[in-house]
Amino acid sequence: MPEWLRPVPSQLERPHPSWIDRIPWPKVRTYLIDHPEVKFDDFASAYSTSFLIRWDYEPNHVIITTTADDKGGILINPIYEEHIRQLRNWTVEGVFRRKFPAIAELVDSYSQPE
Repeated sequence: MPEWLRPVPSQLERPHPSWIDRIPWPKVRTYLIDHPEVKFDDFASAYSTSFLIRWDYEPNHVIITTTADDKGGILINPIYEEHIRQLRNWTVEGVFRRKFPAIAELVDSYSQPE
């Protein structure tokens, strides 16, 4: 399991809605636990339309087709698979940024060079 998916201390120490445990960014999980006024319906409606994974290559580079043994198949490109394992490639835009600018800043902090 990637380190960024592991629970933050506040997830282990404080009661909170279970949906928060499914948020990929640790700082955002902490923020949401500290700000219970952010409700699931508000968060989810903005998040579901604004979440994306940055991928600067052609969409057809995500999937690889195979022809082994005359049977066609598809695989996730190992380069893309490694790419999506890096939290710095995950972001939010549009509606989410306008509705939750403080949380968007936390998301952006993962895109900064280490």
